[in-house]
Amino acid sequence: MNWIQNIQKAAILSMAAFLFSCGNDSSEIADMSERNAIRDSLTVEIAQDVTITYTDSAILRATIAAPLMKRFPDKENPRLEMPEGVHAVFFDGIGDTSSVLDAKYAMHYEKDDRIEIRDSVVVLNRNDEEITTDELIWDKKKRTVTSDRPVRVRIRNEKIIKAEGFESDESFLNYKFKKVTGIVYLDEEIDTEDLTIFLSLFFRFYYCLINFFYTCKVKKLPRILQIIWLLIGAVSLFEAYLTFTTPGANTTTGYLFCMLALFATARYVMLRRKQFLQDKKDGKFN
Repeated sequence: MNWIQNIQKAAILSMAAFLFSCGNDSSEIADMSERNAIRDSLTVEIAQDVTITYTDSAILRATIAAPLMKRFPDKENPRLEMPEGVHAVFFDGIGDTSSVLDAKYAMHYEKDDRIEIRDSVVVLNRNDEEITTDELIWDKKKRTVTSDRPVRVRIRNEKIIKAEGFESDESFLNYKFKKVTGIVYLDEEIDTEDLTIFLSLFFRFYYCLINFFYTCKVKKLPRILQIIWLLIGAVSLFEAYLTFTTPGANTTTGYLFCMLALFATARYVMLRRKQFLQDKKDGKFN
């Protein structure tokens, strides 16, 4: 009977040891799995001078080149970082370049298929339109590019549009603004600068002409100068009227013409008064 009890005790101890060892193995396996997950999340794949090609239905859509790429193979949030700048080229349906993008930083979130492009973002499309902003979000699934940051668009040498918020397709040819905050017409700024140069040259020519008349002792010089200033005032008023009545025209040019008209009128009145006093002194009204 005693040997039967000894066998039962040994069996119980063996089973308890087996269960205890199984429990330890399960705990170790769980710990190992957790360590592996952490290791995988911290693993970084580094590559230099990499170019990535994006296609859709075998059609080339874009290429992205970066001097340095870091891939984080995190199971929850796998991502591709481009910390030293990015250069992207976008193509249309027939393979022609539609736009070129440059920025100092980009991050591709692979699960969402979304690329965040930040820091000195500059886009130039084939219509010679330059788009600059601090951040762009490229949603590759929707094939749209958006931004909630301030955006500046230079349209050739015609005008600059400043806005809050931006939305475009991948070509950057069809875009719209959420809120336009200002428009600057570049061609009219150039016209204002040309007008300033013209006025400077005109006054130089005018004083040279006066010196010439005085040197030649032209008797009717006062009347000639009065006619010149009268014509300048009339032409300036007409140009100011055209500027203010033209839709979208730069009002600065109109104000400059108004100032010129006032100055010409003042010069005419001064010359007219001077001639009147001289005629009175000479006794022509007696």
